[in-house]
Amino acid sequence: MKNDIGYQILEPESLDKLFGGIIRVEFKILLLNGILSIIRETEIIRKYNIIALDVIMVNYISKYPAIGVRYSNNENDYGDEIEEYINEIIKSSYIFNLINYIVDNNSLIEEDISKLTKQ
Repeated sequence: MKNDIGYQILEPESLDKLFGGIIRVEFKILLLNGILSIIRETEIIRKYNIIALDVIMVNYISKYPAIGVRYSNNENDYGDEIEEYINEIIKSSYIFNLINYIVDNNSLIEEDISKLTKQ
């Protein structure tokens, strides 16, 4: 896991919701790597002259995983565009829709699990 030094930190809004109900940092890292694998299959790397796109550990108030990006020209800043693309990935991907459903309906799911396991 890389630290956040030298990276632009990307924290799309959709990740806040997605991570809201997830406690385990390992699962967050897994999801972020999944998102990066999707991005790496697109033209975004070349389009924005990205030289590094990694899951990094940010150390600000607390430690947490995030997506870090480095560009070939340090003056570039395409964070908003990349974050919007990540938001689209999360909206359109079945697995992320499933995770969002679980996060949104956590209490109902826990009730069902409790009822079903007591039978």
